[in-house]
Amino acid sequence: MASYRIAANMEFVRSADKGFEEGIGIAAEIGYEWVERWCIRAGELLSEVQYFHSFSMEEDPLLMREICDRHGVRVSASAGTAR
Repeated sequence: MASYRIAANMEFVRSADKGFEEGIGIAAEIGYEWVERWCIRAGELLSEVQYFHSFSMEEDPLLMREICDRHGVRVSASAGTAR
């Protein structure tokens, strides 16, 4: 039988104008163990200044892992890749 995990999609912090790490922290605070990240292919100004929740694929992937580890959550899937 398949097992399912409920994950928070990072879109949940979109209207709050939160950056990636702050969004991960909020997901952890409200009890999520898994998140679906939102990656973009190149640097994007609003993400660079921590005003949007996406994570650039040009960043070191270990940075994403460190952020998630720091907050005690894991990435569950590859959600939305924008151009």
